[in-house]
Amino acid sequence: MGDRGSVEDFLEEVSVRGEVSILVNNVGASPSRNFQYMTDEEWSELHELNLMSAVRCTRHFLPGMRSQKWGRIVMIASGAAKYPGAALVDYAATKAAMVATGKALAGKYGRDGVLINSVLPGLIHTAMWDRAAGEVAEASGSSAEEVLANNSKSVPVGRYGTAEEVANVIVFLCSDAASYVNGAAIDVDGGQGGHI
Repeated sequence: MGDRGSVEDFLEEVSVRGEVSILVNNVGASPSRNFQYMTDEEWSELHELNLMSAVRCTRHFLPGMRSQKWGRIVMIASGAAKYPGAALVDYAATKAAMVATGKALAGKYGRDGVLINSVLPGLIHTAMWDRAAGEVAEASGSSAEEVLANNSKSVPVGRYGTAEEVANVIVFLCSDAASYVNGAAIDVDGGQGGHI
């Protein structure tokens, strides 16, 4: 999904199966790197993967949702969109752009029955986070286990979340039970985010 061609191939494959009513833009990478040494190419690659894949998929499926007067689009962003850190600055920037895109489109297409929301996972125990913890550990001279344990201390519920807990929020947003939720950015972070 990191380039226009692979997204177009995906869209063509899905389109032959019929109309799409629900789109969950859930793709991304979060390499930990030093801002001063990041190249323009690295910025562009992450922008293509994290933001432009969602933009292209949304742009492709939105007309069908509008014509059927019902659709749900969920942008899977990250808590980093609201709480960026220097080691993940490019990731945070692309995920914040996803939230902004979702909010802007929600205001435009809600009247057409297309509801667009963002989910901002916090510390969720996944393979991607295990890799990120390994990268942070390598950069800081500690172990991945220490990074994971230290990070979970910052979560008020005292643990990492699960993919299932994030999925539960997505399922809710895609259901008729959430028919009045539009343009929201919902934290799924165990209370880690410090904003009101």
